Amino acid sequence: MRLINILMTVAAILITVTTVYSQTEKEVKDIQDILVKILDASEAEDYQAASLMFVYEGDDAARNLKDFYNSSVSAEGNKVKRLAKKIKAFQKLSESYSVGTVSKSSKSGVEAFVVEVIFNSGKQSLKTEFTFLSVKNSFGLLEVK
Repeated sequence: MRLINILMTVAAILITVTTVYSQTEKEVKDIQDILVKILDASEAEDYQAASLMFVYEGDDAARNLKDFYNSSVSAEGNKVKRLAKKIKAFQKLSESYSVGTVSKSSKSGVEAFVVEVIFNSGKQSLKTEFTFLSVKNSFGLLEVK
């Protein structure tokens, strides 16, 4: 009886670990997919598309870190343009980019994913951090450092 309890406990732990690992793997893939779309939208200066992937950070408590920017609102559109232009500048200075580590963090009490993006130009590289949050069953970019 004790052996059965031990085996059932081990099985439950393995199922939990497998579920957590596969969820994290899916999250990383989803974030990488969004990253590619963000890079494309920024390079094309498609601010409407970018706004749908940039997480709102502002005075509206109901939307703060829970919604995406609305590019048709002037102040929000300006924030979207500023962030997209910053990303485009990294792209213009580089020949390629690669994705490094993805780690979990916290931003204002919200789970965040920090993705290391390395922009390469010749032998030089510039490491940046793109911070993503889960918003509305998707991931959105909060900031670039």
